[in-house]
Amino acid sequence: MSKELPTLEKFKKDMETIIGADFADQEFYKCPKCGHGVKKDYSVAYLTNPPKYKYFCSNPECNYMEIM
Repeated sequence: MSKELPTLEKFKKDMETIIGADFADQEFYKCPKCGHGVKKDYSVAYLTNPPKYKYFCSNPECNYMEIM
């Protein structure tokens, strides 16, 4: 008996729950360019050991980004 797969919509909703919408919106430090908060992009993990992530400014007019 095979397991029934979820729809795309349900899968996306479940992924948001796994990642944690509140956690994904967390700002970690002040942007060195403009002073707004910097967020972590959980959608991509760079294959380093340990894994690295992209951090980006929450200000849409600022282009600050760092991978660490």
